[in-house]
Amino acid sequence: PLIRILGDRFGPPVKSAILRALVVLLGAHAPVLRPFLPQLQTTFVRAVTDSGKAVRLHGLRAVTKLAELTGRVDPLVTELVNAMSKDSLDFAARLSA
Repeated sequence: PLIRILGDRFGPPVKSAILRALVVLLGAHAPVLRPFLPQLQTTFVRAVTDSGKAVRLHGLRAVTKLAELTGRVDPLVTELVNAMSKDSLDFAARLSA
């Protein structure tokens, strides 16, 4: 439930706080959270393409932490590329904001 709460329901401050909390949890309890890495990956990639700058920054930190913990980064990179290329003009505009 906490992972899915990062939808469009809440604004950037709440999303950023949740992402920070998830990164702290990953750092402290990575072995226990290993079964949730696929869900977290999708959540973090979605955060990287969010419209809020703070959410994007925390999403990038989260993706970095996830890449450190996962054995295979290929699916992560593929999902990142797909998310960014899906709407590359909109993504570029958000990055410059």
